[in-house]
Amino acid sequence: MAGFGLEEIGIPGGVYLKESLTHCTDPLKAIEEFQVRHR
Repeated sequence: MAGFGLEEIGIPGGVYLKESLTHCTDPLKAIEEFQVRHR
């Protein structure tokens, strides 16, 4: 399945996390929020 990823089925993955970290002021808080939201 070429091109099949979590983001394509509506589940935030690495791309979402990378964007969050790129545009945040507190990287540790961004990681924590990502983990809490996607358990």
